[in-house]
Amino acid sequence: MASMSTGWRRRLFGGVVALFLGFAPGASADTDWPASDLPAVELMLHQRPPYYTIQDAAPGGIVVAPVLTALSESGLRHFWTNVPPTRQLLAIRRSDTPVCGVGWFRTEEREGFARFSRPLYTDHPMVVLSRANDPRTATLDSLAAILADPGLTFGTRTGYAYGTVIDSMLERKRPSTFPSDRDSAGMAALLLVGLFDYMLLADEEIDSVRRALRTDFAQLQVRTFEDTPLGNSRHLMCSQAVPEAWIERLNRALPVTTADAEGDER
Repeated sequence: MASMSTGWRRRLFGGVVALFLGFAPGASADTDWPASDLPAVELMLHQRPPYYTIQDAAPGGIVVAPVLTALSESGLRHFWTNVPPTRQLLAIRRSDTPVCGVGWFRTEEREGFARFSRPLYTDHPMVVLSRANDPRTATLDSLAAILADPGLTFGTRTGYAYGTVIDSMLERKRPSTFPSDRDSAGMAALLLVGLFDYMLLADEEIDSVRRALRTDFAQLQVRTFEDTPLGNSRHLMCSQAVPEAWIERLNRALPVTTADAEGDER
């Protein structure tokens, strides 16, 4: 039989030590392993400017930028794939391979099946997008009032969370919803043709939606409300198959964000 490589001997020895000390594989006892001994992790993203962009097969965007820097500094093995959000969620839930989705909100429900990095980016507050010629939304003066109106339909993105505060409002108000797996520009196009009456949109995405809709964007109105919460922090959301040592190495190389300073309580 061929001789065992140094890397595999180290992994085998580390695993025996971890079990002896009472740590499960991937627990904090493994955080000092060389990056080369950790598995290559699939990093999933999708086209959603300005958060995530894919140009000439290269990942980019304001959420991806700190990940690229941390990966370069940490030497962690990885590869990028273009995967729709609903399929990202399924892959992370399945937890049979080391995968991470880039830019997900951290929620109590997701903490039950996933591991999270430190915050990568904190969003601006969300805005409400509706048709400019719809008097029903124009007369309402708060996000809570819009969500509570039984005559209005809320356009939602399948598998998305809106953060602790807005998710709690949705649970209480229970608006009529129209779910779709389209991106933000696609959702805005559905709004224009009347399939629903309003949607929530990250302030950062307004410019990209405006460019996509061109002159049709003038038929929409953007509104902000005092009861709209501060923006949410975005993280890597990883399957349980991603070792904690991999996430810890990445965390050490990530820059400090506002969410870190505030305890990431949103």
